[in-house]
Amino acid sequence: MQDDVITTAGERFTLDMHRELARLVWVRFGRDAQAATAAWRRMMQNTCEVQNFLALIDISRNTP
Repeated sequence: MQDDVITTAGERFTLDMHRELARLVWVRFGRDAQAATAAWRRMMQNTCEVQNFLALIDISRNTP
């Protein structure tokens, strides 16, 4: 799949795995969009925007 990546160990990391990881970051940072996105950026070393992070976790299904 196009959205999959290969890890440094040579294993496939799927889009679903990315979504689950992002969801766990979301929960860990208190479901705070700014804090969770900042943590995601640090971890992934990227410039992900808040709206893109929220789309990744599908915010409509992950709010209390």
